[in-house]
Amino acid sequence: MNLANMHSNTQEEAQGDEETNVTIINYTNIGSIKGFGKASVEAREFVIPDKKYIDYFIGVETESSGDYPQTGKTLIKLKNVEKLLSSIDSLSRANITRDRFAFTEYQYEVDGLKIVVFNNDRGQIMFMIGTENISTHFTEISRLQEFRNLIQKAKMHLERARVDN
Repeated sequence: MNLANMHSNTQEEAQGDEETNVTIINYTNIGSIKGFGKASVEAREFVIPDKKYIDYFIGVETESSGDYPQTGKTLIKLKNVEKLLSSIDSLSRANITRDRFAFTEYQYEVDGLKIVVFNNDRGQIMFMIGTENISTHFTEISRLQEFRNLIQKAKMHLERARVDN
C-alpha cells in the first residue's frame, strides 16, 4: 500500500492542477530514558500525498531538569541512523584517563542531535544528549546503551512500517 498515492480521482478533479500540500505525519513513541532530565525517541513518517513524497525520521526530544524544564527536538534522517548507532557504540567505549589532561570529551553530532561523553572532576565518566541547546545528563555511561536500544527499536519500527515511494 502506498500512502502517497492514496487520493481519489474526485479530489484531483475538484482541485485541478492546484496542490494542497497537506502533510500527514505518522509517529510512534518508542520510549525514553531519564537522567537529569529526559531523552525520548520516536519513529516518524512524513507523507505529502500531492507531491508523492514520503520520508522517514527518528525524532529525539530532550527535556532539561529543574523546576522549569525546557524541551528541544530534532529529526534524524533514516539514512544517518546506522552511522549514529555505530558512533554510539564508539562513544560507549570511551576510555578517559586524567594522566595528560584533567578533562576529556568525546563528541558526536548528526542532524541536530549531539552526544557528548565526558568525565567530571572525580574522574567519573558521564554523558549528555542534546537537541536545540537543551541537554539531558546521565551519570552512568552504561545508560548510553539504553539510548542506543531506543534508536535501534525506532529504526526497526520504520523498516517494518515503511512503504515504497
